[in-house]
Amino acid sequence: MMRDWSDQEIDAYYEGLVHSDYPTVFWERMLLLLEGCKVINDIGCGPGAFALKALEAGLRVQAVDANRKNLQALKAKVEEQQLDGKCDFFHHDWLEAEVDEADASVAAYSFAGSIGSPAGLMKIVNTSRKAAFFIIPYELEKMEFLSGPLYKQLGIMPPCFSKPWPEAVAEILAACHAKLQQATIDVLEYDFGIPLHRHDTHACALFLSRKMGLEAVELLEEHIEKIKIVRNGSTWVPNPRKSVLVTCLF
Repeated sequence: MMRDWSDQEIDAYYEGLVHSDYPTVFWERMLLLLEGCKVINDIGCGPGAFALKALEAGLRVQAVDANRKNLQALKAKVEEQQLDGKCDFFHHDWLEAEVDEADASVAAYSFAGSIGSPAGLMKIVNTSRKAAFFIIPYELEKMEFLSGPLYKQLGIMPPCFSKPWPEAVAEILAACHAKLQQATIDVLEYDFGIPLHRHDTHACALFLSRKMGLEAVELLEEHIEKIKIVRNGSTWVPNPRKSVLVTCLF
């Protein structure tokens, strides 16, 4: 069972959205293809990076997540920001969620469990009239926050995603085949780090220790001191990432 995010992780996520280029690098490409669209599904939405972007654009969002805490955080953020669009919240496994047909859907880093299953992918296709956007990790290993040398120093293997991206793309395209008009595959780079202005190095190390499942807090403090930079006038803990955006037009 996937663990709940801590309150600190959710706060860091929203701080990262404000100061990083995620999900803007994806949303700018997606928005070009959403002309005339009124409803979008955010499937496995988490705390709602894409839901928030869609609401800012005045779209109706159907936000689906199996984690109630994520949806509660998203609902609070929507109310706080008083966004123009309307958001419906579905606390369900994707295969059980009774969503309306939407103009488009996005599924970002949410392919564990039923969403990435053949039935889950087919449901995304069948509930999307015009387009579906899938965002999957490019690297197989989960080495967030430039942690490759840290894992090597500790002599342990980093955690991995369930499958390499070409295999995941092949499964997506197979699910879309009967309905697909056009597909594009783009590899995009971005930095979804966190600002350090509210956290000292020790607090940040404790946060990363829980997030990454590493108990070596002192080594994490040393690592943070090595990698931190100044970005937009604030101290920043970088987290450069690379993802694959699969765009399917119907």
